[in-house]
Amino acid sequence: MERELILKALTDPAFRRSLEEGNADVDENMRTYVLAAVKGINTQVAKAPDELLCAYGPGPCGIC
Repeated sequence: MERELILKALTDPAFRRSLEEGNADVDENMRTYVLAAVKGINTQVAKAPDELLCAYGPGPCGIC
C-alpha cells in the first residue's frame, strides 16, 4: 500500500496537495511516511543531472 500511495503522490498533484494539507484519507503515520519518501525521491531526482555530468570525473562543466 505504501508504494501505491507514494506513486500517487508523485504523479497526482491534487492528491499530494491533500497529503500536505492533511486532508487525505490516510492515517498520520502513513501521511508522514509518504511525504518523507516523496521528498527523498525528489531530492535524488534533482541531484541526478549533476551526478550524470560528473560520472567520469571532473570535466569542463565546472560542477565537480
